[in-house]
Amino acid sequence: MMILTTFLIGFSIISAILLAVTHFNCAEYRGKLLSRTAGFVLLSGLALLQYSHYKFLQADVSYVYSFFYIILLFSVAPAFYFFSRDVLKVNNSPQLSQPYIVLHAVPSLLALFLPRDFALPLAFFVGTGYVAWLAYSVYTLREQRSRFKLELLALGAMFVVASMVLLLGVALPVISEDLFYSTYATLIGLAFVVALFTVLSFPNITTDVADAA
Repeated sequence: MMILTTFLIGFSIISAILLAVTHFNCAEYRGKLLSRTAGFVLLSGLALLQYSHYKFLQADVSYVYSFFYIILLFSVAPAFYFFSRDVLKVNNSPQLSQPYIVLHAVPSLLALFLPRDFALPLAFFVGTGYVAWLAYSVYTLREQRSRFKLELLALGAMFVVASMVLLLGVALPVISEDLFYSTYATLIGLAFVVALFTVLSFPNITTDVADAA
């Protein structure tokens, strides 16, 4: 299990770099500053989380016990939201001028003043709202499933991984830290496997899903 987790951590970091320099630099993201920025923040946050998990597996707990790790946990879900919203809600994408956007940063700021034992479960609780939004958004594409069956299957697989992460967060108070961080790192790695497979198999998936939405 440890070997698999370490492998997936390395795979995650390399995949994050590759996606950042290829997928988010393609023509379809030109002019979409918010979505592109959110994509970079998402990839950077996940890569840094995985590096923190690697250090934990090497018996270095300084990273996962830092405030920086808490901020990373709270930043991933909003970043994924803003990236996905531009695709799934193409006609209602938020603009940088809309003031409510800053509200998504409030949990991260509050986490700096909360005890770690409370901040970690709260991060996953906050993520529940974003996952619920993702589930609803994918559900609205149900009438398009005959056109985008495989693409929607890949999105569904990503939702399953996200749901497993949420269950892991709920179980945090009753499981060991070793099990929590190794499982969390493995799930992030699996998410990158699904994401990279999807991008390679369906290079135009962003455009296709936006058209369906």
